Amino acid sequence: MIVTILIVLAALVLVLQVCIGLSFFISCIWEKEKRATLFAGLQCFGMLCVLIVFLYLVRIDFFEKDTGLAILIIGLLLGAVLAFLFLRRTAPNKKALEGTKGLIVGDVRRFDERDHVFARNRTLRPGSKQYKAYYKEHPELEAFDEKRRKKGGS
Repeated sequence: MIVTILIVLAALVLVLQVCIGLSFFISCIWEKEKRATLFAGLQCFGMLCVLIVFLYLVRIDFFEKDTGLAILIIGLLLGAVLAFLFLRRTAPNKKALEGTKGLIVGDVRRFDERDHVFARNRTLRPGSKQYKAYYKEHPELEAFDEKRRKKGGS
């Protein structure tokens, strides 16, 4: 009797998983997300395969034996623990709710993108006002950048 109840419970959980996977797959199709549709389809297919294997094992009375019953009980307990861990409500992460401000620890210094050689090569045109202003502040970089520009590319 207990074995039958556990088998029915496991079957219901697996059918529910397949239904959730199918609904995720259908919503990905509606949203026209190709990559998400592919992975949702694979996930749904995997869940369906697990259900089919489970039903086959039920048919051959695998869970009527001690080993099968132990595997069934361990699987149900593991599923219950994972469901508890993933579905429980937790307190909101205050740092995450603040966005990037939640990650700031101390004074924030602005970073000048022109300090990258490739950015300087693409954006600072020789003779321009920006070129003169930047190399007035960083004269040590001008010779290196000039040599880099002569090699070509951007």
